[in-house]
Amino acid sequence: MSGETVEITLRALAPLPPLSEVVFLRKESRDFVAGRGPIPAGHSPRVHRFFRVATAVFAIAGTALSLAALGWVVASGQPVADMNGFFLASGPTLLAAALIYYGINFVLLKQTSREQRLSERGGLLPGEVVSTRFRNTDDANDVLRLEYRFAPPGEEAATRKKHFPRHDLNPKSPPPPGSRLLILYVDEQLWQVL
Repeated sequence: MSGETVEITLRALAPLPPLSEVVFLRKESRDFVAGRGPIPAGHSPRVHRFFRVATAVFAIAGTALSLAALGWVVASGQPVADMNGFFLASGPTLLAAALIYYGINFVLLKQTSREQRLSERGGLLPGEVVSTRFRNTDDANDVLRLEYRFAPPGEEAATRKKHFPRHDLNPKSPPPPGSRLLILYVDEQLWQVL
């Protein structure tokens, strides 16, 4: 894929401010709007692959161990109480881990589908910062709490709040109220602050 040109065409759903006046939460968002990159993903494809492969490994190993334990009980005719407890518990434990990883993978697939719908059907709307607040977390990341306002097509402007654990803003110089934003909007249930 390197060297391949990707053309992205976004439609404006309302008059937009010049890009030089817009505050972008992440550098990738500016690249997306300028047509130089894909929509910023919430996770990397490598993470999705890892969970998909781990789910399969845990499911196969858990099934194999569970069937081996069952086979031992049937073949030996001995009671289950005589089995090694670790061997007996490891199959169901791996199957439980597979279910957990399947759940995480399901969430990642849903997020990927959401990002695809945004990039294929989304249009740009102007928005503005109402307030910003940064909260320092234990892992030294500053989570951005953004209060912002925008008007969906044919509706009155509404103020919304969202937390952004991933952003490129400097906590020491947050964007002031009134700073311009861009919203990638599909419908009332699906939009993203860029």
